[in-house]
Amino acid sequence: MENTAIIVEENKINTNVAMTMSLGVIESNLSMIEKSVDKVVSNLKNTTYAGTREDRIKMMKKDRADCNKAIDALETERKKQKKIFSRPWDDFEIEVKSLVAKIESAATAIDNQVKTLEEERRSEVRKSIREYYDTISEPVGEFREELYQKVYNDSWENVSSSMKAYKDGLKKAVDNYVQGINTISSIDAPDDIKSEALMRYKNSLDAMASVNYIIAEKQKQEELRKRIEEETRRKLEAQKQREIEEAKRKAAVEERARLEAERRAEEERARLEEARQRELELKRMEDEKKQQAKNKPADTLHSLHSDLPNGFTPAPSAFDFGLLGGNSAFDDGVPADADKPTQTKDKTKVTITFDADEWSIVKEYCEEMQIFFFVNK
Repeated sequence: MENTAIIVEENKINTNVAMTMSLGVIESNLSMIEKSVDKVVSNLKNTTYAGTREDRIKMMKKDRADCNKAIDALETERKKQKKIFSRPWDDFEIEVKSLVAKIESAATAIDNQVKTLEEERRSEVRKSIREYYDTISEPVGEFREELYQKVYNDSWENVSSSMKAYKDGLKKAVDNYVQGINTISSIDAPDDIKSEALMRYKNSLDAMASVNYIIAEKQKQEELRKRIEEETRRKLEAQKQREIEEAKRKAAVEERARLEAERRAEEERARLEEARQRELELKRMEDEKKQQAKNKPADTLHSLHSDLPNGFTPAPSAFDFGLLGGNSAFDDGVPADADKPTQTKDKTKVTITFDADEWSIVKEYCEEMQIFFFVNK
């Protein structure tokens, strides 16, 4: 194998770089230029410009322009010399980078082979992990695949991870899941709350969080139940109070109606009793008058006068009226001889006079006493 600056021996790359550089000294006339610069700079700093303002400004701008030209000239030369001096280094750097790229291509090819082998190994590990999970996950039921995806740990595929690590991890995950499901299912709670808690547990695998959810929701439902019961109780009490008040109102109305009926019945009874007593009194008076008419005809006028209303004074020749059961000069209230006034000495007739505004009293009296009368206008 030919020796080069970088040689391959026993699959090892020799990185002992060998190169020759001439570091010599750069020679220039910068020291002479520096003396000129120092002299000019000193002169410029100590120069006092004379003349008008315009003349001074013009001289100052000329000196400043000369300084700028000197600076540009020195910078241009510096950049030019740096490029010449740096060219060998740039060429060397390009060659090194080319060699590095070649080595990297070999490393990439090897890395791809390593990745292929690593993937084969990981695939075998994943297969072993899955086979083991399938042997212990029957208690999980329909959630077996979802649980596997949730608890799978990529670190189990690393070379540094042991078989014990993934077995312990999977066994613990299965046991915890089954225990969590049993715990949540055993809690006494409404079906909707329990279903939601199981769904939350399957998403988070946090049994305690799901249990706390059930407790919180049961507490909310209990508080809601108490509020509903309290509201129902208040409504029932209010309804009962309204019914009591309505019953009292109806009882009061009925009592008032009963009292009113009793009052009216009492008034009606009193009225009937009064009418009966008045009828008895009228009958008694009528009987007395009839008896008086029979026994004392001459006293008829006096008796009639005594029964007239207070303030009523009879006078002769006003009108004649006859008593029931006696002889009368009237036929149905009309004199027998209407062409001429009738004068009779029948003691059953009386003639009285009264004012016009007393007519209603006289008429009522005659009607109550059943006395036939005729009015002489």
